Amino acid sequence: MVDKHELRRISLIEDMPDHMLDMLGEAGELKIFSDGTTLFSQGQVMDQCYMLLSGTVLLEVQPAKDIIITLDNLEPGTCFALSSLIPGSVSQNSAVCGESCELLSLPAEKLLEIFNRNPELGYQFMYRIMRTFKERMEHRTTLFLRSLQNHPELQKLFSQ
Repeated sequence: MVDKHELRRISLIEDMPDHMLDMLGEAGELKIFSDGTTLFSQGQVMDQCYMLLSGTVLLEVQPAKDIIITLDNLEPGTCFALSSLIPGSVSQNSAVCGESCELLSLPAEKLLEIFNRNPELGYQFMYRIMRTFKERMEHRTTLFLRSLQNHPELQKLFSQ
């Protein structure tokens, strides 16, 4: 079980009522990983949701054998691997500890059981996830458009 004071360090759930945090804490387990540890790999079926308490985690893709692209550098307070809440979901990237990390690991199956027993908690949690996904999508769309604007062959289109 994870104490609600630890859970308040996570931006997604920091303002949830104590009784909801207690329910989430029952499902979680604190884990410490060393620098370079792969939490999950691209193409792996997801079964854990993570909340980063300390350290950094890099989200990476490997489009070719000798090329690794870092998509994001996650900082403390971040939730990730949220797609694990969709049974059978496969990761589109890898997550690697950029330094020693303290994480809260939540089995997706346990979370879904808690949400089924407590629909208000499930609604609150999923609404917050939806808001997070929207923010990430907008951020990544902005980055994508910026990279298109800097592409030499496409600059003519953006300058008109």
